[in-house]
Parts: sequence; structure tokens; C-alpha cells
Amino acid sequence: MTEGLFEEYTKQTIDDKNFERVLYKLVNLESGEKLLERQLERLQRNFEGISEIRHANGHYKDIKDEADRRDAATYSNELFQGLNIVNFFNENAHKLSEQSFYVCLRFIAFAQLAEGEFDFLNRLMKNLLGVVINNKNTRTVEFLVRAASSQHLTIKHLQEHFSELSPERKRDILQTLAKLNDNQESNSDIDLAIKNLSFIEGDNSQCCAYCLGALCGEIVFRAAFMAEAIS
Repeated sequence: MTEGLFEEYTKQTIDDKNFERVLYKLVNLESGEKLLERQLERLQRNFEGISEIRHANGHYKDIKDEADRRDAATYSNELFQGLNIVNFFNENAHKLSEQSFYVCLRFIAFAQLAEGEFDFLNRLMKNLLGVVINNKNTRTVEFLVRAASSQHLTIKHLQEHFSELSPERKRDILQTLAKLNDNQESNSDIDLAIKNLSFIEGDNSQCCAYCLGALCGEIVFRAAFMAEAIS
């Protein structure tokens, strides 16, 4: 079967209500990465065309009407044919290309439209933190690094949701970043991500200790927290 025919067969198989089977097959097949990207992007285009959730400039908009939000969320779930996208994402995020990763992340946000009005980018960053908490594979953490070291609006939303995490969750994520930094013999993007997540307005005293540990390694990190605990 030629590549074009196989792609058309894959598309038809998905449209015949076999999306879950195809998705798990492609995500576990190294040679299926690009095909998976194209099929996920096709579903995203279908959703955006029907829901009209995207402005002409490419930015996402909130859907004000409650009934329209529910309809959009329902259509998003229909495209994924009942698959629990959150569970799939938490289990397989590290196997996805960057493009497929963000398409899945967007679909999680699309499905949450029924919960009420929200800033789309804000919800996207909240979901990004959620998947990193549940899947700390190096590849997944690198997606967090890119968002946290960006000069884009994403960092403001990421900081907001990071500040809402428990001290244990914050410490866990920063330690994971620090270990990744050690493995890569100091990476400027990881350094910046650690700095951006560590120094959060209103939480500076504790976050300074987090940042010290993340930048200097786990041993110094523990020493900083011991010092904080007995001071």
C-alpha cells in the first residue's frame, strides 16, 4: 500500500469510529509520528471550523453564549469518539511530537468549554502543568521548559497556576527541572524556566529557597529548606 493510500485508509478508519484504536497504534509506532500529527491537526481544523473559536489573527476567543460553549465541548468530545483524552494524555504525552502534544492539550481545553467562560491560554497553561505533574518524562518536562522560558504571555499564566500549587508540588517540579539541568550540564532555557517559576510575586521567601535548590542542585536545595525550617 502506498503512503498516500495508507493515509487515506487511516483517515477513513478514524472517521468510521475507530479513533481510539488508530490513536494508540500510531502513538506506539515510531514511524507513525507524522501521520498522527496530520490526523490530529485535521480534527483540530474540523473543530475550529465548526466552533469558530479562532479569530482571523490565529488567537483563540472565549465563547460567550453558554449553549454555544456546551455545543462546542460536545463536538470536541464527539471528534475524539468518547476517548478520555486526559487519561490518554497523561499516559502518552512523552511519546508525542511537539505538534501532537499541543493539539491534544488544546482538545482538553476545548472539552472544558462547558465549564464556563475562561481565558483559553490561561487554561492551556493550567493543563500543561497538570500533565507535567502526572508525567515527568524528560520529553514532557521539556515542553514545560519551553513555555516557562518564553517571553510570550504564556509565562504570566504559567506563573499564576504554579503559585497555586502546594509547596510539595512546586518543590517536585523544580527538582525535576534541576535534575534535567544537571543532566544537560546547565541549559540557559532551563535556568530561565526555573527563575521564572521560582520568583513569584507574594511568595518570594519560599520561592528563593526553591530557586536556590533548582539552580545549585538537589543537595543545596535540601540544605536551603533545612535552614528555612530551623530559622
